[in-house]
Amino acid sequence: MVARAVINPRAGGLVRREPADAERRLRAAVEAAGHQLERVEVDTDVGAALERVLSGTVPDALFVMAGDGTVRTIAARLLNGPTALAVVPMGTFNLLARDLDVPEDLDTALTALAYGTPERIDVAWVNDHLFLSACAFGLAADVCAVREGVRDADLFTWPDVAFDVAERLADAKPIAMRVDDGRGLQRWRTLAVFVANGRFVRSGPLLMRRTSLTSGKLALYAQRHPGRWQALLTLLNARLGRFGRNEIIDEDLERLIIRTRPERLVATMDGELTELASPLVFRVQQAALTVLRPNRVPRKA
Repeated sequence: MVARAVINPRAGGLVRREPADAERRLRAAVEAAGHQLERVEVDTDVGAALERVLSGTVPDALFVMAGDGTVRTIAARLLNGPTALAVVPMGTFNLLARDLDVPEDLDTALTALAYGTPERIDVAWVNDHLFLSACAFGLAADVCAVREGVRDADLFTWPDVAFDVAERLADAKPIAMRVDDGRGLQRWRTLAVFVANGRFVRSGPLLMRRTSLTSGKLALYAQRHPGRWQALLTLLNARLGRFGRNEIIDEDLERLIIRTRPERLVATMDGELTELASPLVFRVQQAALTVLRPNRVPRKA
């Protein structure tokens, strides 16, 4: 296998680690597995790094040491291509890495991915925007916006963060929606909505973990009644990877169209904020992305 890599030095997992050290560990793991790491790009400009690392011949695998936003950007470039995306979890949530069971320890993750197996997984779209795990709007996007503004928060600034979240909760206004799931039309108001590329696991301490990456189906979760405390409960349930019965609208959707008021809103897609315009047309593109599924290191004879 010929591999290349993109390292985003601004990723949370690299803030206190030298990029040169991360590159050294990556190279050691890849070469120990009998492969070749021929090019590594370290840059906060992901687009520029991607152009450089994918120039010339096509690599068999592209290791990405970054957070969910960078992973999503690179995944869009690798769609329907032969290059396998190897996700090294370095962000805050690491959604796709969790779904793929990539170990959290850096060296363990690198070794498991170096011995990984290529497989194809689904991606999802809302209008012309790709997402891998989930798209959420309402209070979920508000909380994500707070997080974006306090990436470097410390013990002394967290009280301000908590106050900001409480203020957004108090000021939150319900979103009026018409939901067409291909079976009928529903009208309701809500403060928090999640649309997932495959259903979430509803137990355990993992963040929005999915049961399958190849189901070809969408799952819709929403807080049905516009109560602020119920909406907060929905966000906490999402953080724990579970939803109550009243929050599960449908977990087996082939199509989904949501018309909203207001007609323009900010959504978070895999943790990255994006402005969307109603109607929101969701679909799944099956087996569109090749990834490396981590494996255990084979024992020496």
